[in-house]
Amino acid sequence: MTATAPTLDSLYFTPAELARLYKVSERTVWRWDADAEIRRMKVGQTVRYALEAVIDFELRHTLAARSQANPDQVKATKARLESIARQIAQQREAA
Repeated sequence: MTATAPTLDSLYFTPAELARLYKVSERTVWRWDADAEIRRMKVGQTVRYALEAVIDFELRHTLAARSQANPDQVKATKARLESIARQIAQQREAA
C-alpha cells in the first residue's frame, strides 16, 4: 500500500506542535487561543489549528510591524508552514 500525500485540507497543528514551532509553551498557545489570536477547530474533544489559520496568525504577527507585507515574504511564509505541516502529517502517519 502506498502512502498518499496529505492534502492542504488535512494539514493541521496540535497545540503541542504549534508550541514547538514557535518555541513557546503550550500555555502560550492556549492564551493565543483564548484571546482569539488564532482560529481553532475542535475535533471531538481535541483542538486543532488548520494550516490556513496558522499562516494567517503568522502573517498578522510577524509582518504586522511592517507597513506592508512584501508578496515574496507572504509566499515564503506560506510555503514554509505548508512544508512543516506536511512533515508533521507524515510523521503522524508513520507513528
